Amino acid sequence: EVIQAFHAVHGQINGLSQINDGALCQEYLDGTEFVVDGVSRDGVFKIVAVWECDKRSVNGANFVFFGMKLRDSADADVRVLIEYSKKVVTALGIFQGPSHLEIKLTSNIVNGEVHYVPCLVECVTRCHGGEGTWIPVVNECIGYNQVEATLNCFLRPDRFDTLPFEPTLLSHGLEAFLVSHHTGNVVEIPGLDIVRDLPSFR
Repeated sequence: EVIQAFHAVHGQINGLSQINDGALCQEYLDGTEFVVDGVSRDGVFKIVAVWECDKRSVNGANFVFFGMKLRDSADADVRVLIEYSKKVVTALGIFQGPSHLEIKLTSNIVNGEVHYVPCLVECVTRCHGGEGTWIPVVNECIGYNQVEATLNCFLRPDRFDTLPFEPTLLSHGLEAFLVSHHTGNVVEIPGLDIVRDLPSFR
């Protein structure tokens, strides 16, 4: 199975129209995936958003994104992620600018107590991606966003200094991705006008 999986990747043309030269093996991590977005200035690390990812198997593919919801920094599992993220950013020497961490969080019960175990999947020194479609969500639910915090980090340190070290949710929000179970062309969207008339529509 491993050899078959290797040849399914190695030598094949990828999404960037390049030929894959090798394959990366990665341990399968059980648990829920989270994203921790932060910004650092002179080694002062501020977390600006924590997202819980909803990934499922569908249409013959694993880990398909169905959406992600914002989480509050007061939640017990998020506290573990925050402390872990601080250690990761310090260990990697990220002292200036944005960071985007993807972390898997597993849990087990020991002597009747829940213990959370985080494991880093990926860390990049850039803002959250997704073409910025998440910005209106965090603006409404937290009151500021990572792009704004990054600009302030470099251009307005006085504003960066006023940001809290951790986000507090003013309201709950999520970004939902529409996953189709069928092939074809969308020719109409019944009920779209009704959705647009909802008070929550932005």
